[in-house]
Amino acid sequence: MTSEINNTASASQASNLGPIAIIGALFFIFGFITWANGALVPYLQMVCQLSEIEAVMVASAFYFAYTAMALPSAMVLERFGYKDGMAIGLFTLVIGFLMYIPAAQSQDFLLFLLAQFVIGTGLTLLQTGANPYVVKVGPAESAAVRIMFMGLLNKGAGFIAPLAFTAIVLSGFEGISAQSLSALGDAEKAQTIEALADGLVNPYIGLAITFLVLAALLKMSPLPELSAEDDEVDVVGDASGSEGKTSIMQFPGLILGAVTIFVYVGAEVIAGDTIGLFASNLGVANATSLTSYTMAFMLIGYALGIALIPRVINQETALKASAISGILFSFAVILSNPESTTVSSVLWGWMG
Repeated sequence: MTSEINNTASASQASNLGPIAIIGALFFIFGFITWANGALVPYLQMVCQLSEIEAVMVASAFYFAYTAMALPSAMVLERFGYKDGMAIGLFTLVIGFLMYIPAAQSQDFLLFLLAQFVIGTGLTLLQTGANPYVVKVGPAESAAVRIMFMGLLNKGAGFIAPLAFTAIVLSGFEGISAQSLSALGDAEKAQTIEALADGLVNPYIGLAITFLVLAALLKMSPLPELSAEDDEVDVVGDASGSEGKTSIMQFPGLILGAVTIFVYVGAEVIAGDTIGLFASNLGVANATSLTSYTMAFMLIGYALGIALIPRVINQETALKASAISGILFSFAVILSNPESTTVSSVLWGWMG
């Protein structure tokens, strides 16, 4: 009897590997496309000659899609199903990638913003569909492990994306920055901007073809279909202590959690998407790749959390330490001199 139970459990785990691998690949895609913005922002500042506020709008157009298209995405998933809905999301990404081609050729800032919104819409649809699979595909007791694994894939892709963007799109433009570009003469500057814009065309054609193939593969994949009705049943079944409560305001933990996620995502995006813009304006070479450093330290944070929580410190202590250190480092960045080399000198000294 015990042998039969073990065999059944092993078979169940094996049957879940395929769907988990597919969802993992999708989370890698989320991270790659999302954190490529860190390289795209300083790049478009040079190509379209943008102010800092306009450059930040490149990322804002992308993330605005998450707010504007969240409910429509849920309607698409309800109408077409989760798997087909995610395939539609991949196809939406293809449309966004193709829009980059005329935007690059015309150096049209508004068209770039529209393309960013379309890409953000595609990712919103993909993530809305993929997130439930992380919990549903596999045992409920190991859902936290799967969530952690998906986070590692997401941030790992975020580490790769800016490096790949810099190596492919900016090949032949080593050391270029907004500062060095502004120092060129008018004729040379116009020629350089034209060449920079042309460097975006072929990579995005390649992305469009790749994601069109991925949409077809996802459509034909063995990924099981989820039903919205099952999700609703689970929510009702798990809502212990909710008897007699009729308003979302009666769940303060939920409200505070939503606010926390909002603030956290804002901090994460600012750290990832503005470091390249900041460095480019300081004249730092290869500023488009600096988001990779942000992602690398986020991965270190993930690893420390996995290793230390709850073995060494509990979640509450870790959260307090992260919040306090984040505030202190933020003030240090604001008050420090960006041209100072004191910190780097100290770090090099510690490294011998």
